[in-house]
Amino acid sequence: MSDKSANGLPLTGLVYQTIPGFEDHLQKELRLCARLSARLSAHAANIESWGPLLYLNNTPASAPPVFWHLNTWLNPIKIEFESINEAATALRAIQRNWAAHLFTQFRRGSLITSRLPHVSQKRKPFPWQIPGTSAMGAWTAGCQHNDRLPPLFQSIPVRRH
Repeated sequence: MSDKSANGLPLTGLVYQTIPGFEDHLQKELRLCARLSARLSAHAANIESWGPLLYLNNTPASAPPVFWHLNTWLNPIKIEFESINEAATALRAIQRNWAAHLFTQFRRGSLITSRLPHVSQKRKPFPWQIPGTSAMGAWTAGCQHNDRLPPLFQSIPVRRH
């Protein structure tokens, strides 16, 4: 595993998980954020679609809040890997708890998940507190032959106080 893949390549934006049926609403909101970003900085923001995930690069800290999404992936990192074990090792090196959000590469994703520490997927009553101080990260596996989808894409949420 190379140094670059072990640490990952930090991306400069945020990833938004779409609500099925409301993808257009989220895209409209992100286009407004992209226009604001172009006014606030020298770098224009672009929206990329990765299946049910939308990535807005160069997201300014002062961007308006976005509402039409299920989840925001903070601190996204692109990790390149050559084997299932390499991918699982890279994720475990970052933190313990991971939730897969797969929209392609289902077999590869299930093999990576099987090599990560077990996280219960039982339904919990709402509201539910995550026990302890461990953070939960989300990841997805993109297609290895498609440059628009990262090979392994993960996000580490801000830890609770």
